[in-house]
Formats: sequence, C-alpha cells, structure tokens
Amino acid sequence: SARTSARRQPGHDGGATSASNSADTDMPGCSRESCDGTARPSSQLRAVFVPTLFGQAQPVDTGWNFAPIILIALAAYVWIYVARWRTSRAEGGPRAAPYGRLALWLLGIALLFVALISPIDRLGEQFATFHMVQHLILADLVAICLTLALTKHILRPVTRRIHWLERKAGPFGHPWFGVIAYAAAMWFWHIPTFYEAALDHSFIHTLEHLTFAAAGALYWWHLLSPIRSRLRLG
Repeated sequence: SARTSARRQPGHDGGATSASNSADTDMPGCSRESCDGTARPSSQLRAVFVPTLFGQAQPVDTGWNFAPIILIALAAYVWIYVARWRTSRAEGGPRAAPYGRLALWLLGIALLFVALISPIDRLGEQFATFHMVQHLILADLVAICLTLALTKHILRPVTRRIHWLERKAGPFGHPWFGVIAYAAAMWFWHIPTFYEAALDHSFIHTLEHLTFAAAGALYWWHLLSPIRSRLRLG
C-alpha cells in the first residue's frame, strides 16, 4: 500500500529504491502514467516528488482530507461555543466572556482543522516528523487553546455536572491520572506494532487521534481549568 511504501525510509539496504518503485504503482489516485507526468492526478491527490538520499524521486501524497464528519464536528464546536459565549457576555459582561477567550477557541478549532483536514494529516501517514507534529497539535496545542477559552461563567451550566463526574470517577478523576494517561498514550502509540497498525488501518488511526486528544484534554484540563477542583497534584 502507499502507507507501507512511504514508511520505508532511505538508508535501509535499498529501501529508497523499493519505496520509489512501489509508490509508482500503489499510491491511490496516482497511476504509473500519472506519476510520470502524462496525466494529472485525481482531485483527491496532489503528487509531490521528494528526492531521497540516493537520488530517486519518491511521490508524496499532499492532498486534503475533507471528511464530512470532521467538518460537521468542527462547525458544531464553533456554533455551540459562540452561542454560549454570546449568552455569557450578555449576562456577565466582557469579564465573563472576553473577546480573547473567543479568539482562543477559534484558534483551537483552526488547529484541529490543520491537524485533521490539511495535508498534515496525509503527510503524517508518510513521515515521522509530520506524524509527531500532528500529535503535538492534537494533544497539546488544541487542548491548551480550548481549555483557556473557557471561563467560570461560560461553564456555569455544566459546573455541577463536572464536579459530579469528578466524584463518580474516583481515582480516574484525580489529576495524577491525567498525567499518567497522557504519558501512557504517548508511549503506547509509539510501540512499533501499534504505530504500524495505525498507519495501515484508518479505524485504528482515528482511534489513535481520539486517544491523543482525550489524554491531552484531560491533562491540560487539570492544569488550566477555570473550575477549581477538589483534588490537587500535590
């Protein structure tokens, strides 16, 4: 497959040659003829040729991932927050819902768009560097922005429910669990077997993204949440 051929890095006994040869025939939307320049790639794919250390040109998928479910979810996140932000600002004034918090939420959604829709998503399946950039965005930058975008007033309708969930969760609601879950997610998904499985199967790849996002959100929530928790790391 394209993912398998893209993972074969130069410097492993002719890996660059095999990657280049297999990519010509295996890459979706890019037949041998189209990769040779006699026909255009499909609209789902933008083929870019990256020279390897040995001189061969390896085609790279830099297409966008306009998955409807992701676009709908991002739009819903914006609509729900903006509606609550406007209500909080009307009730509590600028201190309850500053424009800066709105900007942080929109920035967090924009980062989600970059990580899941832009070419970074496709490049993350082919290069370890982009793979790590994508996880940094999902587990840290997005979680930080979305958490900082919240205020006590904005969270007022769900504050009691959050405290109730924290009590019911028991040890899983403790800040230390957030630290452990964050570290465990990073470690687990970089075990070679699971790393390769995420590249080979779209469902596992989605599960990987959800794991990083959830672990990052839990970790940064305990550090930056505007709601005072009854539990502390100390």
